[in-house]
Amino acid sequence: MREIDLETELVRCLRCGYCRALCPVFEGLMNESWNARGRILLIRAFKEGSLKPEWLKSYVERIFACTLCKACEEICPAGVPVTELILWGRKLVIRQGLEIYPEYEELAKAILEKGNIFGKEEDAFPVRERRAKTLLYLGCTVRYQYEEFGRIAMALLDALHVEYDLKREKCCAGFLEMLGMEEEFERASGECSKIVEGYDEVIVVCPMCYHAFKDLYGMENVVHLVEKVKEGIEKGVIKLEREVNATVFLHDSCHMGRYAKMFDLPREILSSIPGLRLIEGTRTRERARCCGGPIRVPFTEIRDKVAEAVVEESEKLGADGIVTECPTCFHNIRAVSFGTVYDLLELVAYSARLIDRIPVYE
Repeated sequence: MREIDLETELVRCLRCGYCRALCPVFEGLMNESWNARGRILLIRAFKEGSLKPEWLKSYVERIFACTLCKACEEICPAGVPVTELILWGRKLVIRQGLEIYPEYEELAKAILEKGNIFGKEEDAFPVRERRAKTLLYLGCTVRYQYEEFGRIAMALLDALHVEYDLKREKCCAGFLEMLGMEEEFERASGECSKIVEGYDEVIVVCPMCYHAFKDLYGMENVVHLVEKVKEGIEKGVIKLEREVNATVFLHDSCHMGRYAKMFDLPREILSSIPGLRLIEGTRTRERARCCGGPIRVPFTEIRDKVAEAVVEESEKLGADGIVTECPTCFHNIRAVSFGTVYDLLELVAYSARLIDRIPVYE
């Protein structure tokens, strides 16, 4: 993360209100204290000690209900690094010993004791150590919630003739960093680092893992699987032959999009699938909506409003389904949708005749 003077950044906000146009939480609640401008004013008051004691609970609520989607930063004329300010605000809360949500304590415990955000003991993937130069890292959501996506990832790498290892994973701890839990992040990321070290290449399925490894760990050898798939399609190793007769609405995930700046890759891949028709929303690429995933716990009702906005736009445009390259977005959009939600890689695998049915999860 770049070095900035956060206290100086607090006063750079022009209070113009442009951020309200893209904030997913503000769109759902329409309340000033739930958007970037309001949160910055609250952090400033908290830092200066002028926040009244009876407002502390509401302050914590507002600061932790931000999805850290970075949409506001795309429209801010002053270039205020809102995400970093919100993270700083969360760290201040924890450093000062203020009460935070018990769900966060449970999540940290699950990661530190069980190695995954769900607190599960076992998964369906056997260890596969061949002393390969490449490690496939599935991430918590795929490994413990959507196992079929993990099998698709493995099938795609086999089709690409990539020799890879598959290990017992530890959570990348990216979510702990988002919560501002500094000590817990250092412990969990330290354990995860031992697993991913020593490889020439680490291929991930989860955009959060990509962000954690690349931006937080400083790894230069991390690659998202869609990058490998795109290369395989261009070289003719992955042959997209089977038609997918559907019109799909592409949802840009925040970590794949605004964080990693991979906007073209999913579009190029989808445009290569015969029969598939891609439609774009009014808010796309840098201004795409968030799925609400980072605040699902404990703000489920707000998450629902945020995710429902994505579904509603896709329905208005006449899409047969929504496609995303992020397992977390898949989970959150699917939770509020009665329609079809696809992972991008399952469409590729189906067209390449690696699987025989879509959607994998109905």
